[in-house]
Amino acid sequence: MKTTKLIRAKQKLPGDRERVFAYCMITTVTQKMERSESISVEILPIVKDELISNNDEFGEKTQQEEFNREKHVNRFSARADYASEIITITHGAKMMLNENIRGYGIGTFAFNEIIRWMIMRYPNYLIDSIHLNFLDVPTESARERAVRFLENFGFRFEFDKGSNEKGRFNVPLALNLHEHHNRTKVDELDIAMFIRQLLIERYQMEDRLRNQTAVHNRQEKYMDVMDKDKFISILLNVVGALVLLMLFIYFT
Repeated sequence: MKTTKLIRAKQKLPGDRERVFAYCMITTVTQKMERSESISVEILPIVKDELISNNDEFGEKTQQEEFNREKHVNRFSARADYASEIITITHGAKMMLNENIRGYGIGTFAFNEIIRWMIMRYPNYLIDSIHLNFLDVPTESARERAVRFLENFGFRFEFDKGSNEKGRFNVPLALNLHEHHNRTKVDELDIAMFIRQLLIERYQMEDRLRNQTAVHNRQEKYMDVMDKDKFISILLNVVGALVLLMLFIYFT
């Protein structure tokens, strides 16, 4: 089964203002197999302006290219095993977001799809521990974000015995988890309405371009007429001067 959602990530600006940071397609795919069921949630960030116009013609590096630079990130996945009744959430390098889209609520929205699937379909399944090695996380702030991210959903982090560099996230059962929402950062959009608005804006841009082209052509035509009138005026003045000069010579 496959579902797709469209979200809008917002960015705070000074003075209680905000702007659209990016639009993202969240695609969730679930697949049932003989012994297990899996879920995969992929995040595809898009930029609205790039759907309307193409910036590549100017040789500029677009925001879209930055988002898609690392193809192995921007995806969450999990698998529920029927025999052991254990859910394993993919973690490590495969459970990461591109650094360009972190902190905007995009990962939280996507991971909610995993959490909802576990709670609704396998509430009494055990959750396999998610391991975190601080050596793989370069900075203290990044470690704090990683811990806070999963704890927002109900996981609890504990260091391994005798270590302050690695640990694991634990939760007894899937039903002990909960969704986490931050609607000040992200809201879901109606895809059909979004496409309709996108087409309207494109048509408006095309109309403006046609109008600007028409004005430019009229201005060029007007300039051509002015140049011709100016040339004729100069030519008449020269001819008049020659006639006067010839009359002057004739009568003298």
